[in-house]
Amino acid sequence: MRTFIFWLGFTATCCGQGGAELGAPAVPIQRSILTELKSLIDRIEMLSDRIAELEGKAEQHRSGPSDDSRPKPASETKSAASPERQPDLGIGTLSTLDERSLFSPDKMRLVGGYRFPHFNTPTTASTGFAWGGGTIATIDGKIHAWCLNNENSKQVVEGVLSVPMGTPDTPPDKWPMLSNGAVWSRSQLFDETGMNGYHLPNGMVFDYESRRLFLSCYSRYDTTPDPPQWIAAVQYPQKTVVSDFAPALPDNLMSVFGGGMMLAPKSWADKHASGHRLCLARGGFPSGQGGSYGPAAAVLTGKSSIKTIMRFAANYEIGKDVADGPPFPTKEKIERGFNDYESHLTWVFSPDGETGYFTGEIRGNPAWLDHPDYKGVIWVLRASKGDLRYEYQTEGGSQTHRNVIYVYDPDDFTKVAHGQLKPDQVRGKFYKLDSQGVPGIARSVIYDQETKLLWVFYTKSWSYYVERHPILAAYKLVE
Repeated sequence: MRTFIFWLGFTATCCGQGGAELGAPAVPIQRSILTELKSLIDRIEMLSDRIAELEGKAEQHRSGPSDDSRPKPASETKSAASPERQPDLGIGTLSTLDERSLFSPDKMRLVGGYRFPHFNTPTTASTGFAWGGGTIATIDGKIHAWCLNNENSKQVVEGVLSVPMGTPDTPPDKWPMLSNGAVWSRSQLFDETGMNGYHLPNGMVFDYESRRLFLSCYSRYDTTPDPPQWIAAVQYPQKTVVSDFAPALPDNLMSVFGGGMMLAPKSWADKHASGHRLCLARGGFPSGQGGSYGPAAAVLTGKSSIKTIMRFAANYEIGKDVADGPPFPTKEKIERGFNDYESHLTWVFSPDGETGYFTGEIRGNPAWLDHPDYKGVIWVLRASKGDLRYEYQTEGGSQTHRNVIYVYDPDDFTKVAHGQLKPDQVRGKFYKLDSQGVPGIARSVIYDQETKLLWVFYTKSWSYYVERHPILAAYKLVE
C-alpha cells in the first residue's frame, strides 16, 4: 500500500487592516489559521478522492482478465467510476483497500471434520429428513455446531463435542459424531405472525464478541408479504432467545437476504460500515418467486434498515426481460457462471457462447474471511447443469448438479459502500469445489476466527438407516 505524506505549512499575517502590532490579541490570527487549515483540508480530501479513483483504475489494469478467461460483455468493462454515485455507507476512504491475496479454493487443505448427529430424542427434535443452514464455532474449548434439522419441524439443533476431529486418512462417515445439544423450534425463536410452512430458520452465524448465535429465516416459496420478524438471536452460554434483538425490516427483503448470515471483519466494518458487522447474505433462486440471479449481501444497520452491498436482478425481472425479447438489458445485472447447461425456464438465460450465467439455489451461509494471509467473501452452492426444465421439479430445475464456490473481493464491497460501484456490478470468480473426498452437497461455508479454519457444511453425507445426515469438514488455508 502506498503511503502519502503531506507536509502542511501555515503562515499568519500579523499586520491586518490598520497595521496590527505583534503584541495584539491572537484571536484574528487564530481565525486566519483555522480558515487556511479548513481550506487545505478540503483540498486534501479532493486529492484523496482523486488518488482513490486512480488506484481503482490501476487495480483493474493490474488484475487483468479473470481466471476463467471468458470474454466479457461491454457492460462489464466499464470503469468503476462510471456508475451513478450511491450514498456513502459510513466512514473511511477507498485508499484503505485490502492488499492481501484473494482467496481461491486451491488454498484449501482438508484437515478433518465431524459428523452431525441423528437426534435420538424424537420428542424434542424430529428426525432429520432435509437439513440446511449450518455454522460452527469454538466456545470455551468445545466445538458447537448448529443447523436446520427438519423442514417439516422447522427446528434449529445444536451439536457439541470436545474431542479431536476426524482426520483425512479416516473415511468421513467414520469421523467423530457431535453429541446432541440444544433444540429450538421456530416458534421459540421468532414471533410467527405472518409465517407459513415455507419460512425456514436457515441462516445462522455465531458472534464471539457478543456471544450470540444470530438466525434468520428465508422463504422457499415467496408469494406472500414478509412476516414482521424473521431475524432473531440466542445468547450464550445461557442458550436463551434474547428479547432485545428482533429487527423488523421492510417487505420484500427476506426472499433475497433471508436464510443466510455472516459477519464482516471488524476492521472493515469500522472503516466502511460505521461499526456494523452483521450481514444478511444469501441470494440465489428459491423454489418460487423472488430471489436473486446470484449471491446477495447487505449490512444490517439498524432494527429496521439495511445497506445493500451486493444484489443482482431477480427472476421475475428476468422473466419480464425474456418475454419482452432481445436485447435483454438485465444481462448486465446478473452474475456469471459455467456454460454447460441449456435453459428451458423462463427466468434463466441460456449461455451466450463461452459466457454462462448463474444457476442454482443457495441454501446456506457464506463466509467473510478475516484470515492473516487471504481476503475474500465466499459462497458455496449446488449449481445446475445440463437441461433446466420446469417439469423436472428439482432444485435449480436440473437433474444433474455440481458443488460450486464463488469468491468475491471485499474491495468491491468497499467500493459499493462508498458509492463507486453499484450492487449489481460486483462480479465474483467461480470454481468447481473439490471437497477432497468428503461426500455430500455443499450448503454453507464458515470461517472460524478462533481456529483460522474454513469449514464447509455438507448435507446428505453419511447414512443412518434410510436417512442421510450432514458432515462438517475443516480446511486449513495454505500457500
